[in-house]
Amino acid sequence: MEASSILKAAMSPVTKDAVFKALEEEIGDKSQVVTYKWLGRQYGIPYDMSKRLLYEFMTLHCQKVSATYLLSGWTPPPSSQHIIRVVPASDVNRQKEALAEVTSLHVYALAAGKDSPADAAALFNADTAQAEALFPLSSVLSRDGASQDSPPEPLSTLRSVQSVQEAAALSSLRCCAAEAAPLRPPRRPAVEVPA
Repeated sequence: MEASSILKAAMSPVTKDAVFKALEEEIGDKSQVVTYKWLGRQYGIPYDMSKRLLYEFMTLHCQKVSATYLLSGWTPPPSSQHIIRVVPASDVNRQKEALAEVTSLHVYALAAGKDSPADAAALFNADTAQAEALFPLSSVLSRDGASQDSPPEPLSTLRSVQSVQEAAALSSLRCCAAEAAPLRPPRRPAVEVPA
């Protein structure tokens, strides 16, 4: 299914042309790294759709942008481990050949020029900055449901990230904390028992 028909199916007020114009501005004019997560969050579209839109944009502007892919799969026996890697477009085929089975491959991010933003730290920093812009820390609620008077320190000022796995875990925690709302049990209507 083409991304434009998916946009229509999602009943989003966003058009494919508007998204592509925004991508041209972010990537071309502002030289930003754009991830599929940012695109999905920014326009309220499903991540699968944002991945397809990034792929379409990349194919239309292949001379102007470079892609970084997320590749996951199983290593050959005897280790047979499931791995997830962020790889530049130039390295995708070699990385795929090293796997016994590929379980996922999609565009993770686009950047201006031919130099791929495959550096995990650059991708993590871009994703964190984009998430913080979309989900301000002032919107984070405390456990009792009240807004915090002073937001916590930004993640970057607390400490340095030691590994890619830690960066991914911290990124997902930040997103979950910003989106989370206190859970309350559903109200049950009072049931009257006939006498």
